[in-house]
Formats: sequence, structure tokens, C-alpha cells
Amino acid sequence: MFWAGGNFGKRARLEKLELRKRFSNRPSVWEQAIGTPLTSFDLEQDAMNSYHALILKVDALKNLVLDVVDENDIGSFLRDLITQYRGGNYTEEDFHNTALNSGVDFKDLMGNWLHSTEIPGFMVARANLEILESPDSIESVYQSSFFIHNGEDVDGFVTISSGEEGELSSQELIPLRVPSKTTLQVAIQTIDHPRRVLVKPYFSHNREHLRVNIVEHDDDIPTTAMSLPYITEVDWNPHTDDSIIVDDMDAGFSVMNGEDAINESPFPKWITYFLGGYDTELDTDHGLLHLDTAADSLVKDVFDSVLWYRDLESTSYGKYRRTYVINFQHDAQTQLVYSANIPSSGKWKLEIHMPAIKRKTYKSTYSPGLGSIYSMTTSFRLANVQLEINNLGLSNTIEFKPQETKSGWNDLGLFDLEAGTVDVVLTPLTEGNTIGDAIRWTMAKEEN
Repeated sequence: MFWAGGNFGKRARLEKLELRKRFSNRPSVWEQAIGTPLTSFDLEQDAMNSYHALILKVDALKNLVLDVVDENDIGSFLRDLITQYRGGNYTEEDFHNTALNSGVDFKDLMGNWLHSTEIPGFMVARANLEILESPDSIESVYQSSFFIHNGEDVDGFVTISSGEEGELSSQELIPLRVPSKTTLQVAIQTIDHPRRVLVKPYFSHNREHLRVNIVEHDDDIPTTAMSLPYITEVDWNPHTDDSIIVDDMDAGFSVMNGEDAINESPFPKWITYFLGGYDTELDTDHGLLHLDTAADSLVKDVFDSVLWYRDLESTSYGKYRRTYVINFQHDAQTQLVYSANIPSSGKWKLEIHMPAIKRKTYKSTYSPGLGSIYSMTTSFRLANVQLEINNLGLSNTIEFKPQETKSGWNDLGLFDLEAGTVDVVLTPLTEGNTIGDAIRWTMAKEEN
């Protein structure tokens, strides 16, 4: 006996909501939700994706309104809206005027929420943890502070949680408005050591929570006598130098795939759902296959593939999203290209960014035929790669061994470059995972 659908109470409804969130949280749905105004979703020609994008966007806006606006004002607004327009129609202006009469300003809260695609994008930096000196208190008071920067042209809201690992012990603070192109310093004082601090945007280019890197060991925490206010606006810009960075999400980044095939599933879709492979159509993330959905799809053995996949990793480089690309098979055709425009001739330092994934495990669930499903979880070594630097007909070649290097930025040396386009072509040399994250060009300072 097995369940083939139906609503059997609260538990079934919750499971249905979780499944709906799984579909609505896919990268391709995010791309549509971010790039489409609420009034422009095509529910006729592209019903499925538009429906999930609509759910994603409306759910985030609903949570923002419920968290920020007084519930009595919301109740008054809904009551007046129903009373005045029951059985009839109302315009956008009617909607906003009714809300204003009840003390709810949707435009101030969400901007041009119906017709615009502008949303905030957040960065966190300068995380610091101190113990406040307090002669009047026996218990230690921890003061954790950090910068949060909104790099976009619209205001945005976030909530901040702090505490031990796990949701049950976290303290959720009231929603915080971060104005456009503004940096705020946030300071939180707690009795317990905050092992985890999260910044949670409602709907932003980040798509997920931002983790603030807090010191983990008490022995490393300095003391201070300066108690900071909860919120302070500071003059800080994340772009403080003339370096040129090409990230895997930038227009200057491209990949070359080897010859590969995507097998059609031997199962009908309802069997695939029953076996756990919800994403029977492989999803893409900014033009590349999304690793998690491909690994769960049953139609693709990602370990036996020369295609590039995009994956999330908190230690990757990224402006709003920290991603990298990965290929599991050695093939001379699987190349990466980082293309940049060098503004002036001279000596330039090249660096390459490596996420901390040497011990990361990956999974692949695959069915080669009816009645057999293989699931594997394993880790791989990183392949040695060749980097070819091409600049206006001139070429330099170096070898890089990611398995033997540190995570973060790695110095690859100085290169004489002419003003114009420079391409860095990455090609695998040995067996193992080939990855691409970001490169950085910095003009060398002249020595006196």
C-alpha cells in the first residue's frame, strides 16, 4: 500500500508546502522572480515557472509586511478593503489609499513593488567579537559587531539572528531597514558566546542567508570598554582598490563543455517523484546546470560527466552569491575562460581564488535503467590545471596545483600586459575535480 495523493490533515498540508518551497526555491525560478515584475508573470504561456516565481516573490513580501507592520493596522486595512470593494474591483491607487488610511504605507515599505524588478543586495564584512569590560557585572557580556552594506539602488530589510548553532537557541531581532548604497554597523550584546550570527534578507540578490564569521574560541576574544550602539551608519565602501575581478557569475566568465549526453529517465514522472527524484527536468543556475538538482535527478550521473555544474559554497568568492563551477572528469575540452579588460599597460599581478572544498563530499543519484538506482557520496582530489594568459597575441603558460594551495586568494605572479583584453584560459592537466571560482588582476605598484 502506498499513498498516491490526497490531503490527510495538518501534516499532509505542511509536507505539501515544503514540496512547493522546494520547487519555488530553484535557481531558474529565482532568476525569473528577480527579472520579472509582479504584474508581468505569464501564467498562460509559462504557467509552471511563473506560478513558482510568483509564490517565491509574494511569500517574501508577505513575510516582510507581517514582520514590520503592526498587526492591528493590517487588520484594519483588510477590513476596510473588503468592506469598500466586496463583490467589485479596485485599482492600484484604491489599494494604496485604503492602506494609507489604515497606517500602512506599502510604497515606503517595498518601493515600486508591483512594476519594478529592483531589489536590494547585501554584503557583510568587518566581523568582530569583543568582551565588554564591566566592573559592575560578574557575567561576561559579548559584543559582536559587523558591517552590512546594501549595494543596490533600493532600500531593503533584513532580520538578524544570533546564538548557538540550531534554530531553537537563536535570538531573532526586529527587522532592520538598510538604505540603498549605505553601510550600517550592527552591534549585538549577549550573555552567551554567539556561535552563529545570520543576516536574513527577505527578497534580495543574495537569495539566501548571510553568515557572519564570528570568532569561535574564547581565548581569541579581546576585551573592550567601548559599548557600541545597536545601529550606526558608517562610511565604508567594499570596493576600495583598482583591482579587476572576474567571478564565475560575471559576463567575462565562460566555459567550454566536453561532449556529454543527458539520459532520458526510464521512469514515468510519477515513479520518479515516488523515488525521490523531484527535479526530472535538469535546472540551470545562471546558464549552467545546477549541481544539487542534477545530482538528485536520476537522469544524470554527475561523476561520470564532462559538463560544468554550478554549486554554492560559503568560502567561494562572490558579490552577493558565493558560487563556483565544477567538472568531475578530466577532459582537454573542458576549459574555463576568465576575460578582462586591462585599462593600462604595465606589470599586473594575477591571483586565483580557491574555495575550501578539498574535503567536500559530493553525491550522485542515477538510474541507468528500469529497476536499478545507484547512489554515491564521495570526495575527490582537485586536478592540476594549466593557466594560459593571452593578451593581444602574447601568451604565457603556468601550472597551478589547487590541491596543494590554501583557500582564498593565491598569488600566481607578475605579468607584463598591454592595455586591452586579457584572457586566462584554465585547462585540466590531471585526473580529479576541476573548479573555477574567480581571478583578480592588480596593477603592481612602482618601486622608488
